[in-house]
Amino acid sequence: MTAAPEPGAIHIALALAGERVDAVRVRSTRPAGLAQAFVGRAGSEAPGLARRLFALCGRAQGAAAAEAVAAAAGGERPEAARAADAIGVLAERAAESLRACLLGWPWGDDSSLPRSAVAPLREAIAAAGLLRAVTEANLHDVAPLRAAAERLAAAAAALGAAAAPGRPAPPGTAFAAIAGQCAAPLAFAPPDALRPGDDAAVVAALGRDPDFAAAPSLPGRRPETGAFARLWRDVPHGDGACAARLEARRLDIRETLAALRHTIAGEADPESVLTGGPAGAGAGFGAVECARGRLHHVARVDGDGRIAAYAALAPTEWNFHPRGPYVAALEGARLGDPARALLAAARLAALVDPCVAFRVTLEEP
Repeated sequence: MTAAPEPGAIHIALALAGERVDAVRVRSTRPAGLAQAFVGRAGSEAPGLARRLFALCGRAQGAAAAEAVAAAAGGERPEAARAADAIGVLAERAAESLRACLLGWPWGDDSSLPRSAVAPLREAIAAAGLLRAVTEANLHDVAPLRAAAERLAAAAAALGAAAAPGRPAPPGTAFAAIAGQCAAPLAFAPPDALRPGDDAAVVAALGRDPDFAAAPSLPGRRPETGAFARLWRDVPHGDGACAARLEARRLDIRETLAALRHTIAGEADPESVLTGGPAGAGAGFGAVECARGRLHHVARVDGDGRIAAYAALAPTEWNFHPRGPYVAALEGARLGDPARALLAAARLAALVDPCVAFRVTLEEP
């Protein structure tokens, strides 16, 4: 089952023993080595280059780059620039969460995205784009920001993503339709959440090992990052893993929209969205909480202010590690016959949400 066409994908192969998942093998064909494009460039070029290279969550990538190169140069970014980035990242996070959840959902043969969801999803994406454009233009009038944030929130509500915690998505909405398909027989298990307190270990590993970004690991752990890792304690556990993950995604969108309003009003610290700091002599890091989880960039600059080394670690590398949380959630699970197993594994993958296409297949006995 395929969520989108290649190139660059997460390949997932299931080995079944009857109705039980005997093994899960994950292989990534995501492009490697993109961080080398930063080397030799002026530090000031890094944010724009990051937005172009990693376009899916471009504002988050640009913000992480800006934090990293500023810290590497021994300086601090202006608070206005950090606040603008936080607004752009939050808008992008809400819209990308909506887009990925609705367009990436494996609906099955007898269902599809409700037609009523198309217009509000387009509105959400347009409103988020306007918020990013206004903040990138360095405009100081908050009125257009507030108006665009209200448009984004209204679109999310129309899709069923704004219901209060503990209340189901309104009937007839896209999120209600997805919730009706989240009965996969996967048991709930608490995640090993990647936290800001892990930044030091992650940044040190990125600076030490150029291959760490492609297959990150922390000793004795299976870290997960993203909406479920952020909010798993706040969602019901009794309906299984898929239902809990969908509710965490919905609650994360709701909280992201609230944070967006507070940040526009100057009532929230950008540090809860993006942060950075030194990472050794001439080096710095940036970390951003984006739609799919915690994103890290690490930069080292030379005496001329040019980038001598660079690394970027996307949330997908944690979540779809060959021994990571997605694999752990499926190993040993009873998913039914092969067709049901494929669909359940694809729906779980959509909820864990890689930043590239994914493909789920069965291994031949």
